[in-house]
Amino acid sequence: MADTDRSAVRSGGGRHPAWEIKIRISEFPADKLIRLGTNIEEMVRSSFIHNVKEAGYLKHRGAVMMHLLPDQHAQLWRGLHRDKFDDFWKINHRLMEHIDNAPYRCIPFRIYTGIHDRYIQKFFKPMTKEEKLTTLGQLLHQFVPDSVTEQEDLDNPDILRSYQVTDGWKVKVHGVETPLNTPIQWLSEHLSHADNFLYVVVVKAAS
Repeated sequence: MADTDRSAVRSGGGRHPAWEIKIRISEFPADKLIRLGTNIEEMVRSSFIHNVKEAGYLKHRGAVMMHLLPDQHAQLWRGLHRDKFDDFWKINHRLMEHIDNAPYRCIPFRIYTGIHDRYIQKFFKPMTKEEKLTTLGQLLHQFVPDSVTEQEDLDNPDILRSYQVTDGWKVKVHGVETPLNTPIQWLSEHLSHADNFLYVVVVKAAS
């Protein structure tokens, strides 16, 4: 999704390939791609489980993940790898739950802006000290401030601040332009990827 939006920005919104493919016969870019080989599945599995553990620690200090048995770790991966949702969800739904009805400690998120090859990943809490819900707009205001503009929202007293997307910018989650007043806790619970991270794409149109 990030590559598709990035290509649209580069071409001014017109039709343009999402990827430009370069064929190499030497100097394999090992820092960007996983080399095919006999252990490729294990490398992907290890990366996936690592992300799930990282997300679990951010959400509830790993309190859920540490109680999963090795067989349950394996079931989580097999369900994803073999496209068996029920097997995957039997384990993953436990990772998405609240502990003692409290919100997550921090939100596992990654923002792709198209400006850098790397993503933005920082600590961000789902509630403020005043116990107000934090939103997607507040997340972006903190980490990609040019992408949003603050506005008043008198209709929702549970939200401390409200934002709108700055002209010329696009904000998408799962390829869908998402309202900025959506609580980040809700997005994390319902729109996170299989690795339990919430991925947000933020791009600015070419001027």
